[in-house]
Amino acid sequence: MLTLLSATRNSHSLSPEAKPVVIDSLNKVLATLLDLKLQVQQAHWNLKGPHFMPLHPLFDTFASELEIQADEVAERAVALGGIAGGTAQSIVEVSQLEVWDKALQKQSVIMAYLVTQYADVAALVRNSIATVAEVGDEGTADLYTGLSRALDKNLWFLEAHEAMA
Repeated sequence: MLTLLSATRNSHSLSPEAKPVVIDSLNKVLATLLDLKLQVQQAHWNLKGPHFMPLHPLFDTFASELEIQADEVAERAVALGGIAGGTAQSIVEVSQLEVWDKALQKQSVIMAYLVTQYADVAALVRNSIATVAEVGDEGTADLYTGLSRALDKNLWFLEAHEAMA
């Protein structure tokens, strides 16, 4: 029984050199996801245009999904012995996204902007798969792979709606 408990406490086998690389990657993805979530929420609140009605709830759904995804990334960082940086200051310091232009309100401009932001986050996540795989963390690579699929799906939805704008 004692052996089983001991094995459970040290269930990940990352090397001491790999842990900071993976935790840094997780925090970069976390900050960027949280930034994207806030930007989608900003679009949700400020969107104006002929397709407001179908886009308003879609953006709500996207923001909720991003919150869940960010939670999974944060929990992975903590599970590996790190600290999840989810404060506003962390987002500002670490996010890889452009700063939201407060003047964005026109539907076609918001859609084009969100397409770019989603594409950038998807690219960050795909690059992060390689980063964590290089140091032997298949678990985080798997988390990122699922996240990549979800981001690509929502990017496709945005691109389909952008064509209507």
